[in-house]
Amino acid sequence: MFVLPVNRDDPPARTPVVTCSLIVVNALVWLGLTAAGLNHDVVNVYGLHPAHWTVLTLFTHMFLHGGFWHVAGNMFFLWMFAPKLEERLGSVLFLSAYLACGLGAAGLETLFSPGSMIPMVGASGAISGVAGMYFVLFPRSPFELQLYLGWCG
Repeated sequence: MFVLPVNRDDPPARTPVVTCSLIVVNALVWLGLTAAGLNHDVVNVYGLHPAHWTVLTLFTHMFLHGGFWHVAGNMFFLWMFAPKLEERLGSVLFLSAYLACGLGAAGLETLFSPGSMIPMVGASGAISGVAGMYFVLFPRSPFELQLYLGWCG
């Protein structure tokens, strides 16, 4: 069972270039690595290990995902919240805020699990920050919550 938010707000007046680019990059990275059979190996090298992180992995972890549903779910939530936020903040400030939220998530993971050797991957931290900013800037935005219990058939 899971719940998905469906944004019923008016679409942005202009194309959210950064949002679309983030979705495409994340999807292509996962598809390419999976098709090449390298996703597991790349996650182990470029995922963020709190016990021994690098400046590079602070950024690369945000573009790696553990599986289809991981990347699909993250990109769905990004599409629900980011376009209007990008329109309000502008592309450069939006991208800066997105990356700052991803860095903040990495920092918190490192703070609370400093000895962990399990690689942290995914855009969930950045997208959680985007969702939080969205609800602060658009508190009356119309949303529906869709409850899915599974598939019939």
